[in-house]
Amino acid sequence: MKRVSTQRAHVPAWRARLRSWRATPSQILMGGAGSVILIGTLLLALPLSSASGHSIGLINALFTATSAVCVTGLIVLDTPTAFSGFGHVVLLLLFQIGGLGYMTAATFVALILGRRMGLRDRLLLSEAMASPTMEGLLRFATLTVKITFVVEGFTALVLTMRFMVDMPPDRAAWFGIFHAVSAFNNAGFALFSDSLIQYRSDPYITASIGLAIIAGGLGYLVYADLSSRMAGQTTRLSVHTRMTLSMTAGVGLFGALALFAMEMTNPKVVHDGMAGMALFQSFAARTAGFATTDVALLAPASAFLLIVLMLIGGGSGSCAGGIKVTTTGVILASLWSTLRGREQVAVYHRTIPQALVQKSFFLGAAALFLMVIMTWLVLIVEGGKLMPTLFEVASAVATVGLSFGDGHGRSLCATYGDGGKLLIALAMFLGRLGPLTIGIAVLTSESQQRYRLPSEKVLIG
Repeated sequence: MKRVSTQRAHVPAWRARLRSWRATPSQILMGGAGSVILIGTLLLALPLSSASGHSIGLINALFTATSAVCVTGLIVLDTPTAFSGFGHVVLLLLFQIGGLGYMTAATFVALILGRRMGLRDRLLLSEAMASPTMEGLLRFATLTVKITFVVEGFTALVLTMRFMVDMPPDRAAWFGIFHAVSAFNNAGFALFSDSLIQYRSDPYITASIGLAIIAGGLGYLVYADLSSRMAGQTTRLSVHTRMTLSMTAGVGLFGALALFAMEMTNPKVVHDGMAGMALFQSFAARTAGFATTDVALLAPASAFLLIVLMLIGGGSGSCAGGIKVTTTGVILASLWSTLRGREQVAVYHRTIPQALVQKSFFLGAAALFLMVIMTWLVLIVEGGKLMPTLFEVASAVATVGLSFGDGHGRSLCATYGDGGKLLIALAMFLGRLGPLTIGIAVLTSESQQRYRLPSEKVLIG
């Protein structure tokens, strides 16, 4: 009889690793966001999505879908005239999913269908919503959806009533819904070729959209904390909530005062609603790309201030972009502690963990590094002047959407070739997911370091 070998066939190492590989929550979030962008690209590339009945092309469709899902608002085609009604609906759905988070949206659908969530689903949802724990996660997701639709619904009602003065009721209702969803999700897409410049002196529109932008840029953890406080479940607000609220108000007001002071003598910008413009633009620059003034007409110092505000961004776990106000707050608190010779970083009588301080500095440095590298690459590929290009890239990295413009209602990147557009699209994708999430997704190690190397000092400064 033949002897049957009991040895297993040799399996290549790469195949064995592939079989045993399990995607981390960060990797799944990256893949999910990419899948939504791909679906949006295919839908926007359809002739049905174009106002002319002809496809806008894959590159333009990819750029627009990325801008919508990443809730940025940079455009290479004039939104009101280039897309059909179907295309506008696709855009609305894309930035609604992008702002709410595709995992949160999927969870809401699963709850409606009665599907139970396993541990892996809860881990994904916790990662997507930037929740520090998994305790009460489904209740948190439900609160998120409720807040989203309540704020969007109220804003849409106010805007509809105002737009009915200028257009038929059905058109006013659609404009109200579109801009309410765009504002709360900090998307910055508008159905007017000049964004909101024609309404810069209209308090009903600027105030309602401005408040929706701020509401969408606070973060759902803040709302959950405030809800618990008002219900008497907690006796004090968390450090995260207090820092988010104080930094949002402080940075926004400082930006408004500085912008007003620098532009009050600019003859190209001065008009009756200067104070309102400065206030709106300061808060919008940190979160959404709506504009009540032509950015290209601002003084260089004002444009640079907007770049700083864009990089700071809004609240963690919100629809806003940037490195987030809490990250900025931790960095400032750490610098202040260092200046005073203190080893611990304290905020509101609480010590911030050293690991969190390190991550904050990493996020700030990564955002600056990404902005510098992308600006350099775009200048190589497209040429152009430094300031407008830097502003465009910063707007993409911070997922804001403000731009010097091309003079025809589109962003400056509309003048770029395919290479420049793809670079800006990549900057939006990296900026939206965050350098930390992408770094964890790509560089996750399988084992933690179980040893400590000898320490040695180096000269710095």
